[in-house]
Amino acid sequence: MAFPALAVTAAAGLVALMVGAVACHLRAKDPVAKAAPAVVAGLLTVVAGVSMYC
Repeated sequence: MAFPALAVTAAAGLVALMVGAVACHLRAKDPVAKAAPAVVAGLLTVVAGVSMYC
């Protein structure tokens, strides 16, 4: 990757977005199944960000 710092920063921003999405689902008292895609996307983004950093 040409810009690993940019990739890690973008991953951090996407994780923050997914945390916000999960928080909105929890505040709306949605079932866990509705928040699951945001959780999975956030976890995959964490993995991608860590792999770019290492």
